[in-house]
Amino acid sequence: MRLTLRTLLAYLDNTLDPQDAEALQSKLVESGFATHLVQRIRDVLKRSDLSAPSPTAMGPVEEANVICEYLDSTLPLEQVAEVERACLDSDPHLAEAAACHQILTMALGNPANVAVVLRDRIYHLPGEKKGTQEHVGSFSALAIPEQVNSFDALPGAIPLAPPQEPVRPVGVGDSGVMDAPARLRQRELDDDRAASARPAIAGSRPRNQDADVYGRRIRPSRVTPWLVTLGLAAILLYALTQIFQPLLDPQKTVGSNVADLPDPAQPSAGTEDGGGENSTAGIDTTAQATDASGQNVAGVGKEVIDSSNSAVTGELSSSDAVDPTQVEPEADTTTATDDATGNAAPTDADMAESNDGEVSPVPATTEPEPDATEPDATEPDATKPVSPNPGSVPPAPEPKPPAPGETAGDAAAKPDIAKPPAESVLGKVLSEKTLVAMASGEEWIRLGKDAEVIGGRPLAVAPGFRASLAIPDSEITFIGPVSATIMAGDGTRPIIRLKSGRMLVSAAKPEVQVKIQLDDKICELEFQDVDSVAAVSIRYTREPGLDPLKAESHVAVCDVITVQGSVILAQAGEVQTLQPSQQWTQVGVGEPLVNTLETMPDWVASTAVDANVLATTARADLLSLIDGASSLEIALRESLSFRRSEVAALAAKTLLVLGRSDVYFGGSGILSEAKQRVYWPRHYELLLSRVDLDAASAEEIQQSIHKMDSASEVPLFRMLTGYSDKQLQNGGDLELLEFLDSSDMSVRVFAFENLNRITGVTLNYRAEQENQGRRSQTVKKWQTWQRKGEIRWKK
Repeated sequence: MRLTLRTLLAYLDNTLDPQDAEALQSKLVESGFATHLVQRIRDVLKRSDLSAPSPTAMGPVEEANVICEYLDSTLPLEQVAEVERACLDSDPHLAEAAACHQILTMALGNPANVAVVLRDRIYHLPGEKKGTQEHVGSFSALAIPEQVNSFDALPGAIPLAPPQEPVRPVGVGDSGVMDAPARLRQRELDDDRAASARPAIAGSRPRNQDADVYGRRIRPSRVTPWLVTLGLAAILLYALTQIFQPLLDPQKTVGSNVADLPDPAQPSAGTEDGGGENSTAGIDTTAQATDASGQNVAGVGKEVIDSSNSAVTGELSSSDAVDPTQVEPEADTTTATDDATGNAAPTDADMAESNDGEVSPVPATTEPEPDATEPDATEPDATKPVSPNPGSVPPAPEPKPPAPGETAGDAAAKPDIAKPPAESVLGKVLSEKTLVAMASGEEWIRLGKDAEVIGGRPLAVAPGFRASLAIPDSEITFIGPVSATIMAGDGTRPIIRLKSGRMLVSAAKPEVQVKIQLDDKICELEFQDVDSVAAVSIRYTREPGLDPLKAESHVAVCDVITVQGSVILAQAGEVQTLQPSQQWTQVGVGEPLVNTLETMPDWVASTAVDANVLATTARADLLSLIDGASSLEIALRESLSFRRSEVAALAAKTLLVLGRSDVYFGGSGILSEAKQRVYWPRHYELLLSRVDLDAASAEEIQQSIHKMDSASEVPLFRMLTGYSDKQLQNGGDLELLEFLDSSDMSVRVFAFENLNRITGVTLNYRAEQENQGRRSQTVKKWQTWQRKGEIRWKK
């Protein structure tokens, strides 16, 4: 018999067969976790401060029917693991399952005790075939009509009682409590109608029929005041917006007035010749629009504008078929002189136009007429019509004059060095329903299917996900967690920089070469045919106790495995041909070794990394939570509070791959969440691998600890550094035992994970236990191990 939570409850309630109970008892003796769970079940059944789940809950675990089906062994297999996980994570759920199983055992296994008085009373109740003649004095056998007068009814006229139905269990709706307010209100209405039907008493006042519903008084509405308040607030807000609109958007008046100007290219209504009058109207309207925008243009250049209009009218009337927007380039660089005033007409640089085609307001002036040698900044350009409509095409910008000592041809041939080069696209995402992100500055952007991968930008793949990318002449599949970058190489062949993680590489055509950077080494893989597949991985190791902030403490371990076909590997001038199932390994700067594998690693298979049901549903749920989010990081941080612990754990591990390790520390961190205790070993392993990556990653983790939990910064980072045997002998073991009894849960978690990795045992220690008295029992066991000198690394 398997040792599960359901069989354990059956064992505690003595509902198993003697043989099954004996087999289960032997398993309990061997399993320390099961023994601890038995004690925990007995403790939660005695606690009166636990709150029961809501009977109307509709969650996948909180619903009462789910617990019933689980206890009846009728729940689907894919939900059994989820229910057991919830019971192990939550004391209220565990207490509910154990209490329901105990109550059902008592109710179904023991006969009901019925008192003798109650049994005799039930036996003397009238049956279905008994009439009322035998029990004349029993009111239970009578059915009194509503309109029968008891004084006028004869004994022989009393009707017999109808056949009675069998007694049914009393439910919530049978007690009459649910519909009591409705019945009381209906009784008041009936009484009022009966009173109104009687003759009115002289001198009585008419009754208010509308006030009878709520106890003869009108009940004021609770919604009307809110509606009135919201309406008044909306009116006040609209009035304030209209009042302060010029201050909020000062350019709106200018834009609206300029947009209403007539198009100089179209003839005005009632005019045969669309040249002179239309141009004059366009310039006059522009002056009015400038006046409306707040610029004072009264009395400035009036004669100049009239003279310019006359000149424009004469030029346009000579050829009506010419498009007024098409002006010769010489008109932009030459300066026209007005005969009447002697002032030079401004060029396009003087009439500054905005990007959307609107005319910028001309600065006002009240000074006397300027000298003829200086151009008038307020005079419109008479050499070309003004295009006030935003939809019209703006004229070409004026070419910049060449620098001193430089000809016009040299200026045109000189490249624009201020413009940055365009980023090259080196790949495309092929997978869907995956979680791959690309860095864009300080933010991370999620890449969907057919998204382009830009060279030089870091890529990250979440744990448990696979992401396939197409690059020139080859295809790569990242197996999360992965940190990588695709960089531009020589020619069309990019360089794949695998910072950490694993990937599969295959060729799209024969004799393809793929360059891969592992740590500071460049490896070149050449595939002979399209069926060849290579598995590449890199990981970093560090001896426990070495300072992770020093670069020499980190050692890279690079592996290349031939999965299918043959692969030619060239690295540092050495060429090696790898046959199927051969592995090339290099540790640090040592000599590479080639050996043959008997079995392929699990991650090389085409299936998912985590094939269990919980991991699969966690990935699907996390993708549904972040789909459509404007910010990937914000969506992942919001997923940390998801009710399912496996989804929150996956979100935290994904943020760690993105370099956001602060979610693990502090009072609200993952290491301080009791429902995450099942995933604490995996969280510690990922944090340790992040510290072992390089000195920069270790410093980033240290800064996150200082930011979120500065009081525990020293012990937390010390336990991420680790302890060597020599450090343990010099007092490191006592330091770990002191951390086991810390008031900070994250410190207790790190201390327990260190002791578990060193000794390989747990001694039933629970880091999530807040009660110091309950922790003291297991701490004493660790103290015994310390006195014996058994807290040492296993050789």
